Order: sequence, then C-alpha cells, then structure tokens
Amino acid sequence: RALLGRSLPGRVRILYGGAFTPSLLPLAFLLPGAVFMSSTILLTTSCIGMKRFGAVSLITLAGVLVNLIASVALIPGRGAPGAAAAYSLGQFATNALFWWFVLKNRKDCNA
Repeated sequence: RALLGRSLPGRVRILYGGAFTPSLLPLAFLLPGAVFMSSTILLTTSCIGMKRFGAVSLITLAGVLVNLIASVALIPGRGAPGAAAAYSLGQFATNALFWWFVLKNRKDCNA
C-alpha cells in the first residue's frame, strides 16, 4: 500500500497530465476506504451465510449515517478531500461493525 501511495503522483502525471495533480489528496483519502470496503464485502457474505440479513441492512445503514454526518462536517470546509475522508470514515465504521458482529456471532456459522 505504501508503495502504491508513493508511486501515485508519478502515475497520475504520466497517465492524465499535470492538471490532475490536485486530485492526489482526495485519492489518498479514498485509498483506506477502498481497503475497508474490500474486507466489508467478505464480512457481508459471512453475515448472509449466517442468514443475518437484517444485520447486514442495519450495519450498512449505520455506515451510511457515519458517512452522511462526516460529509456534512467535512465537505463545506475541505471540499473534495473532505468528501473522500468522509467516505473512508463511513467505510471504516461499516467494516468495524461487521467485524464486531461476525466475531460475536461466529458460533452461528455452520462451517
């Protein structure tokens, strides 16, 4: 991940030109959210396998609410980087709740 982050400025300039350099800060804030989202997908599948469909809906709704609150707080003063940070915060919250739920209920798994 660190290697990817360090190579992004050069890659963005080569692929899109110098005009896209300001997009690097929001992109840096989006990267952690993408990592959390990939883990969340697996955890969601675990919850579905445990037949806990309501939990999936409630946890996802909680993550959306965290994103919404963070967006209202961060976007007016910080613009695109604030929106990207709000997204990552929402993904982190969703991921943390799914981890908590899956670990708490793993005894219900038939595997």
